[in-house]
Amino acid sequence: MRVAKGSVAAMVVALVAPCSRGAEGFEVKETPGQFLDVLLDGKIAARYMYAHDVSSKEKRLETYKPYLHVFDAEGKAPITQGAGGKQFPHHRGIYIGWQKLGFEGKTYNFWEMASGDIVHEKFLNQKADADSATFTSLTHWIPNKSDTVVIEEERTMTFHRAPAPPW
Repeated sequence: MRVAKGSVAAMVVALVAPCSRGAEGFEVKETPGQFLDVLLDGKIAARYMYAHDVSSKEKRLETYKPYLHVFDAEGKAPITQGAGGKQFPHHRGIYIGWQKLGFEGKTYNFWEMASGDIVHEKFLNQKADADSATFTSLTHWIPNKSDTVVIEEERTMTFHRAPAPPW
C-alpha cells in the first residue's frame, strides 16, 4: 500500500458528557473489528464505529467510514444517526470528510464516499481515568479500486466530565 508523503490530517474532538460526578469515571471498551465504547460511570457515553466490510455493496455502504455515535443520558441508545439514513445516508454521527479532495491531479469525494473508503487501521492509544477518556484512531483514506492511501490520519477524540448544573 502506497502512502502519500506529507498527507497527514489530524482531528481532535472534545465532547462533554453531562453527568454529575460518580465513583466509576471513564472507561474504554473495545469490541475488536467493530466499535469502541466510551463509558462514563458504567453507561455508554459514545461509540466509535469503525468496522469496514466490503463483502457486499450493502455492507460497504454501512461501513465505508468511521464515525462517533453520541448516546443518550441513560447510555441506552445513540442520539446520532448511523448508517441507513434516508435523505443523507452519509450523515452519521460525528465524522470528518471532504467532498473535493485533490491528490495527484485527481479529485476525490470523501464526503458522500463516492470515491472510496476511510478505513480504521488501528488504535494508537486508549486511555481512561476518573475524569477523562481519549483514544486515537489511525485511518487511511483509500480511493475505489486502489491501494494508494491519499490521507493517513490520526483522529483523536477526548471526553471530559461536565460540571454538575448549579441548580
